[in-house]
Formats: sequence, structure tokens, C-alpha cells
Amino acid sequence: MNKTSLRVLAALIIMAGFLAFGISKVDMREAQSAIDGVEWWSMSTVVILYLATHVARSYRLQSLLAVPVSFSRLFSVNAIGFMAINVIPLRLGEAVRPYLLKEQDRVDLGVSVAAIVVERLFDFTMLLFMLLLVGFAVDMPSHNIEVGERSVDLIALGQRGAGIMLILGIVAVGVALSMGDRITGWFKKHGGFGRFVGEVLVGFQEAFGRLRAEPARGGIAFFCTAIVWITTIIAVKIALYSFGLPHGWDVALVAWTFTLTGMTFIPTPGFFGSYEACCAGALVLLGVATISQAMAFALVLHLGQFLYLSVLGLIFLVKEGVSLSGVVRSSLA
Repeated sequence: MNKTSLRVLAALIIMAGFLAFGISKVDMREAQSAIDGVEWWSMSTVVILYLATHVARSYRLQSLLAVPVSFSRLFSVNAIGFMAINVIPLRLGEAVRPYLLKEQDRVDLGVSVAAIVVERLFDFTMLLFMLLLVGFAVDMPSHNIEVGERSVDLIALGQRGAGIMLILGIVAVGVALSMGDRITGWFKKHGGFGRFVGEVLVGFQEAFGRLRAEPARGGIAFFCTAIVWITTIIAVKIALYSFGLPHGWDVALVAWTFTLTGMTFIPTPGFFGSYEACCAGALVLLGVATISQAMAFALVLHLGQFLYLSVLGLIFLVKEGVSLSGVVRSSLA
């Protein structure tokens, strides 16, 4: 068994552990009663909001790319890419979007990787802002949730993690931008991984050169990032309403901030397990749901997002005439 297989197996075991721990505390009759009481007509409107987040993500990527690519193409690439991120363990699906852009749109790997790295920096910035907002503006008895056998302060973990990732990302971008032609040329001459590093360095320089020349593009990208997460919080708020749970802005903000923190720093396959533990834990901490109601809510919300991304991705896989396994293998080769 190779290293990748071992990592996937370890991720699957961790996912199973999270789910088993969460379900072991659930009263199945109470959970079934919570699901039976859902207003599905209002819950279905959440799909429209998920579509809006996908539109915003596609516009964001278009703004950050240093070369022109049509919105319709980026909508398709994002559909397949985010499906891969959700179904492939260890976030290996992140490689799919750069691969598709290179193979089908002739976008250099460096250019697309640079744009996606900046996307992630914007996401970490927004996550850090939401964590600070929860920490200072929401009155909570505790920030600790039970993860397996441990009690974890998700706010502190998320603030440290997001802050470190943001700082490292900014430093990495600064280093990339400071590299001169001689250094990037040296990398590219060595082929293999060295050539890839050289392409990424050049891609960063081209991407940020375009942003300097057209600063409005950076503003549009950050605005799209805000739209992505605000729209998602609205979707969580509607889902809470559909379950008959308290659905104030503070509850929706805490539920999604905890969930996003878990997904970011505990990336189980499909985010199953970590998603449910963190989302349900937030609702229980706030005192708005029992563990059974909270787990039922988290499972339905997660399955809805997972199925939406899977169906959307499958539609565009068929449209593009490619297979997910083939794309993933090729992108990781």
C-alpha cells in the first residue's frame, strides 16, 4: 500500500470515528422527529443560495486570473473542482481546477495556482473575521466542543490556525513576488518539480502585476468572497428556520463559523464527521438544540450541500465529456 493509500485510509478511519462518536450520543427517535418536522418547501430555497455562492466563486476566480477566461468556462471548472474537493480525501481535489484550466483553456499552471492561492487567502481572511466576530460579539457559555475523547476550543483553534495560514500565505506571496527573472529561470531550467515552481513564481508575478494595473479586480474578488460566506450564513439561517430551531443571525453565524473551522482544519473525506461534530456542537453550546436535534440538522444540512455540489459537478463532467477519476489521476500525476 503506497503513502497516498495509507493517508486516504487514515482519513477514512478518522471520518468514521467522528461520525460514530456523534451518532452514539443521538436518540434516533428524537432525531427522526426533528427531521419529520422539517418544512421542506423553505429548505428547498437553500439550493438557490448555494447556486449564488457558486456564481460568486466563479466571478472571483475570473477576477484573479491573469489571463482572460469566460465566466461560463469558470463556472464549469469550479463545478467539477469543488465536487472533487468534496469527494476526494485530503483535499487532493484542489489540483483539479488548475489541471482543467491548463488542459482545456491553455492557462499556465502557475497562473491558475496563483489565483487559487489568493482565493484561499481571501477565505482565510474572512474566516478569521468571522471567528473574531463570534469571539467578541456573541455571548456564549463556552467555545469548547467534544471531538472524539477531547474537548476542543474551536474559536481559539480557528483563530490561531487561520492567522498562521494567512501570515504564511502573505509571506509566501511576498517571496514569490520578490523573485527575479534569474531565479525563476533557474527553477524552470531544472525540469520536473523545479519547472513547476518556476511556473508558479511567474504566475504569481503575472497575477499580481494585473492586480496592480487593475486594482478594482482585487476589490471585486474580495467582495465576491464576502458574498460567498454571507450567502452561506443566510442559507444556514433558513435551514434553522425549516427545522423549527432558533434562527437568529448570531445562531447562524456561530453554526457556520464552527462548521467552516472544522472543515478547514479537520478535512475528513467529504468533510463527513468533522462537519457534523462542529455544526451540532455549536448548536448545543448555544443551548438552541439537543444533541439529537443538532445532529439531525447537521446531517441534513451537510447532505444537502454535498448532494448539490455532486449533482452540479456531475452535470458538468457529462457536459465536458470527462471522468472524475481520470481528471483526478491526471491532475495528481
